[in-house]
Amino acid sequence: MRLITTKINMENPIKANRIVSDKTFARRLKGHLDQTQAGCAMGQEELEYLRRVAEKLLQWQIETCPDDEKPYHQNCDKEIKW
Repeated sequence: MRLITTKINMENPIKANRIVSDKTFARRLKGHLDQTQAGCAMGQEELEYLRRVAEKLLQWQIETCPDDEKPYHQNCDKEIKW
């Protein structure tokens, strides 16, 4: 019972406008999908769809991130464009 009460009283780790609690999730997901290869034509279509979803998720996270996370995304963009 104590564990349940503790869980209920915990602060939600997910910030507003965020799907997950980790600021790196969308960028890591996109990077993973960009490096993934499909084994067949059908798989390639699905992979391309997931890449588009990951790109939109990353853009959403960048647009809605709190000010203290903006430098992280700006620095990552510089590294990627480098």
